[in-house]
Amino acid sequence: MTETLSTSTDSGALVQELRDLLARANVEHPKASDVAALREFLSLRPSVWRGVIGMARLVESALVKATSGGEGGIETRRQELALMRDDLGARSASQIELLLIERVALTWLRLQFVEMQATCAMKSGALAHVAEHWEKRLTQAQKRFLQAVESLARVRKLIATTPKSVTFAAADEIQTAMRQALVNGLRRAIAERETD
Repeated sequence: MTETLSTSTDSGALVQELRDLLARANVEHPKASDVAALREFLSLRPSVWRGVIGMARLVESALVKATSGGEGGIETRRQELALMRDDLGARSASQIELLLIERVALTWLRLQFVEMQATCAMKSGALAHVAEHWEKRLTQAQKRFLQAVESLARVRKLIATTPKSVTFAAADEIQTAMRQALVNGLRRAIAERETD
């Protein structure tokens, strides 16, 4: 189910309603009616909660703040990410493509952050082990970004070459395989992070 928001005022009111519902439901013993109201709100307005509390948005917000100086930089970075998503076809993408477009945008943003840190370490004449640390992180960030881009390209190639008359069972198998590939990629990223 999709919905559209007509104005930013409507959007602001919906965000406030979500916050109110979350406040009532996030107590030790919430009323069943408050939990039901939150559940209904979330199911009817996915774009609101994805934009406000979706995990990708929380990560993006933290990275945008870390890579931007002040409000002007933050807004510039957000516009840059929005343009990147549009350029990657987010408006007409399937759900799996949207997930991968988000991954491309987030890994690109993380790459920018690590690039900035590595550059600062080199400029400041940091100790060799500090510079080496950031160089390793930079290499890992570059790999993750390229993997995200390659994953998006592979999925798009699969979508383009899959006959439109694919049975529902075959479509389920494809989705399961894609989910497993995403899970495996996340596990690799976690394992790489743990070896740092």
